[in-house]
Amino acid sequence: MTTKAPHLAAKIRKPRGQARITADFEHVIARCGTWSGDGVWYTSQKEHWLGWLSECSGPGYHGRGVPKGRLSKSKQAASASPQLQTQSATSRKIIPWKMIEARPDQRSR
Repeated sequence: MTTKAPHLAAKIRKPRGQARITADFEHVIARCGTWSGDGVWYTSQKEHWLGWLSECSGPGYHGRGVPKGRLSKSKQAASASPQLQTQSATSRKIIPWKMIEARPDQRSR
C-alpha cells in the first residue's frame, strides 16, 4: 500500500454508518441502471473504496502490471505541473491508454 493509503483507509473506516449523500448517490445510480449490487463483493461504496485501497501495494483485482520504471518516469514528469489536465496528458504520453488496456489481458496469460 502506498504511504498515504493506510491513512486514507483509516479515515474512511472511522465514520459509522453511511453518509446520506452516499446513500442517495447509490440509490440514483441503481435506479438509472448504472450500477447494481449483482455480481459484486461489496455492499456499499465505502466498502468498495476500502477494498480498492487494500490492494494498492499489490497487483489489484485487474492486475496493475505497468513497469515501475515507467510509473516513476510518469510520476516525475506529471509532478512538474500543478494543473491536473497537464499532469494527465503528460502521464498518458509515458503510459498510453493502449498499454493500460492491454494489462488485464497480459495478467491472465
